[in-house]
Amino acid sequence: MNKKFEPQCVEFVSSTPEALTALVQKDSAKWRSIIDDAGIEIE
Repeated sequence: MNKKFEPQCVEFVSSTPEALTALVQKDSAKWRSIIDDAGIEIE
């Protein structure tokens, strides 16, 4: 599977449910800020 995704710069890592939750929360906050700053609205 790694070879299939390698050209797309995808890296698989193992993690815990807690670490995944923290990552999703961090990414959500980052993208929310970008979306708000750009003035993007849901249609």
